[in-house]
Amino acid sequence: MTSREDEFNVYFDEILKEASTIRRGMELSNVGMYSDDKVSVSRISFKSSQNVSIAGWLTEPQDTSQRGAVIQFPAYGEVLFPQINYAAMGLIGFSVSVRGHHGSDNEISPGFPGLLTSGLPGKDNYIYRDIVIDAIRGLIELSGYTGDSIPVVAVGWSQGAALSIILAALTKEVMAVSAEVPWLCNIEESLGLVEGFPYRELNGYISAHPNKKDIVLETLNYFDICNHAPNVDCPVLLGLGTDDPVTPITSTRKLASMIKNVKTYEYEGAGHEGGGMKHRLRQTDWIEKNIAKP
Repeated sequence: MTSREDEFNVYFDEILKEASTIRRGMELSNVGMYSDDKVSVSRISFKSSQNVSIAGWLTEPQDTSQRGAVIQFPAYGEVLFPQINYAAMGLIGFSVSVRGHHGSDNEISPGFPGLLTSGLPGKDNYIYRDIVIDAIRGLIELSGYTGDSIPVVAVGWSQGAALSIILAALTKEVMAVSAEVPWLCNIEESLGLVEGFPYRELNGYISAHPNKKDIVLETLNYFDICNHAPNVDCPVLLGLGTDDPVTPITSTRKLASMIKNVKTYEYEGAGHEGGGMKHRLRQTDWIEKNIAKP
């Protein structure tokens, strides 16, 4: 193991330790007007690093046949809605709106654009360090709620896909990952291929602070999911767009090649929307098959 690998592992060991030392305790508030005889919908809130409150949604089937759970993270700037569709599958839906995103932006709100460069140039103050802790804390609270008794699948699109992969690499408590058009992937190369946002934020920051380029790129390496992919042991479903202007296909193909157990669908001509409804149906079937495994 190289010294760089040592530093990488120590950095994330400290993140895991910090996440585990934050006091557990999730507030739930049932939302009657969103619930019905099939699904119960509740708002959730829990504490993360820097005492930041993280909001989200919990959906549960009204009967007691809970076979598993799906934990979801947002794309960059995305507003998450309750995952009521999983109730029909007998699954709990757990949506975690990481800091800076809707509902979790009272204490920290750099905005969009803005969040991607918040805390740069160094890795210790970079906002994604705490965003990863938010994701880990979400899994801890979900496991505490279910009693570690059911399997958990992590899902997400773009940034949400990246957080799902990082979570699976770090915790080993995720039994499968569905990641569509994963972002934060092969970042340094992607910065040279993408002109638009959100990567334009990073290119703009580097242009404004050229003397900080090396430390910025080193920081980004810690959150590049290609560096986490070899540590993912669970099955992964990838949905990729061949004409994706946000996360280039060359980058996502590189990611796919680094994951041990991966099923990849490429959608010809698709952009950052990925495979759309066609992929949603494949994802639902894939989650069902993985939850059903003994």
